Amino acid sequence: MPVQLKHLVNMLLRDVTMIKEFVPVNASLEYQKLSPFVSDAEKIIIELISEEFYDELDAYVDSLEPQDPPAEPTHNAYYDALLILLRHSISFISFHFGFDMLNTVFSNQGFHRIENADGSKKALFQRQEENLKRTFKVQGYNKLELALAYMENNKEEFATWVASDAYTITKSYFINSSNEFSDIYNISNSRLVFLKLKNAQVLAEDFDIKPLIGIDYYDSLKAQILSGTISDEDAMFLIILKKAVAYCSIARGGYSLIAELNEFGFYQFMSESNELNFRIESAASEKMIGSILAYAEKIGKSYLRSCESFLKKNITDYPLYANSTAYDDTYSVYDLKGTDKIGII
Repeated sequence: MPVQLKHLVNMLLRDVTMIKEFVPVNASLEYQKLSPFVSDAEKIIIELISEEFYDELDAYVDSLEPQDPPAEPTHNAYYDALLILLRHSISFISFHFGFDMLNTVFSNQGFHRIENADGSKKALFQRQEENLKRTFKVQGYNKLELALAYMENNKEEFATWVASDAYTITKSYFINSSNEFSDIYNISNSRLVFLKLKNAQVLAEDFDIKPLIGIDYYDSLKAQILSGTISDEDAMFLIILKKAVAYCSIARGGYSLIAELNEFGFYQFMSESNELNFRIESAASEKMIGSILAYAEKIGKSYLRSCESFLKKNITDYPLYANSTAYDDTYSVYDLKGTDKIGII
């Protein structure tokens, strides 16, 4: 959703004092140099928590500012805890966005790298810069996921967010967080990896799950996930279904994790070794990637077979499936001959 112009002004992370709570910056940092990147980071926050709830938080932060005449502010413990998580995320993502520009000065002679001529300070080694920039990015997005989890666990305290379109979007999948995904397939609880797999999860849901269980039951499960009220029978089935979704998502989207499409085409990114490396990173070989994705596909299909088997064995508990065109008690979509079967119920 588009971000309104009024939100181009930084409202949650307002000064260097707030930044110092999360990043050990020194007194020489000027907030106005970082401010444009804080604005960019806060746009990401707005998209996830909604403009309406963002405005509500902004008004709350205003209420904590010194008043004239002086008055004791009224604190909301839930908002205070959330602001800590959001400000942590904004701080890190801001430094990630501004990392290159903050290390650069532009004059009549062009762009220059900032270094002290007297030698009192030295620039980081390239590897240190790369690691620090990546830390800001990874930790910033992971802190954002913690904020979303906190809001979900206490959603009765965040009614404006729950009533927003932003909330509906965050709950639109069968698996809606990196932690939930990692419980099934290890992605190291990475928000960034989870975001990269979202399109693959859409493919898995559209082409693997929807034809298997039927559109009516599919829509019913999605509605229950959004409401947070799931029947006991459906909760049991979702345990198996989410495993199928995770592995099918990896099988369908694994290659998106190693190659990105930009204006020049598909590019693969990897770290090159040099004498300063303590850890050498390189992309997995094409053969290894193929094996990993083939194994994920095999496990995914096994879970899909288990989903079908579970529903048929308990057909009276699942009337939407029983009355759908997806149900056929004489035929199994996943009864494939000549393949290794892994029975999982």
